[in-house]
This record gives sequence, C-alpha cells and structure tokens, in this order.
Amino acid sequence: MTGREALRGRALGVLLVAAVLSSCTSTAFEPSELGRAQRATDAVPATVLETAQVDAASTRFVASWGSSRVFVARSSQEDLGTCLVVVAEDPQTSASSCSRPGGVLEMSVAGDRYLLGESADAGRSEQWTELTEGVYALS
Repeated sequence: MTGREALRGRALGVLLVAAVLSSCTSTAFEPSELGRAQRATDAVPATVLETAQVDAASTRFVASWGSSRVFVARSSQEDLGTCLVVVAEDPQTSASSCSRPGGVLEMSVAGDRYLLGESADAGRSEQWTELTEGVYALS
C-alpha cells in the first residue's frame, strides 16, 4: 500500500466515524409554540417556577386539560431539552419535567398523564388527546 492509499484509507475511516457519531446525536424536540413571543397568558405562577428547571421567559401556554393548565418551556439546564409544566388547580400538585434531547417525556399530575416529544405519538394509544404538536394528555 502506498502512502497515498494509506492516507486515503485513514481519511475514509475518519469520515466514517464522523458520520456514525453525527447520526447518534439527537436534537431536542421543540413545539412550535416556543417560536412565538411570550404573552401574558404564558406566565407560570412563581410558586411553580421555584421548583421547575425551566427558563421562565420561555414558558408558553398550550392548553387546558381538566382543571390544569399545560405549558411548554425550554430548560434552564444545558443538558436538558424541552420541558412540560402542568399547573394544577392545587399548586401543591403542579409539576414540571424536562426531556433529554431526542427523548419522550411521560409524567403524571393530579391523576392525569402527559406525553411530550416528537415521537410521542409512536407509542400512544388512541385514548390520548393531542393538546398541541407533540403534547398529549390522558385522563
């Protein structure tokens, strides 16, 4: 093998590794609501934000479900992606959670279940109700 062939082989190997690694990285799912300006109705109560790992400026109201209000937000933590914030009638039972990039988030609040994620619809049954793009609820 000539020096040129060896160099070409190494370059091909580096490209192959880069292609494999880039196919393994996932981006965080972001509902389209996060692309619009924040409105007064998008504000999450301060008592809920105290324990949430969300960027308060990014919260967006998406729907009401039963007596709860459902919001999406960006995480305040670099390694996390999109967050779901459910503000229940009783603030003590409100909750938030953030997904990992490429992951699907499932959480329960006040007896209701919620799904968040781009591929969330792949694992849901027909009983789930789509609240907005990538956000589902089930009572």
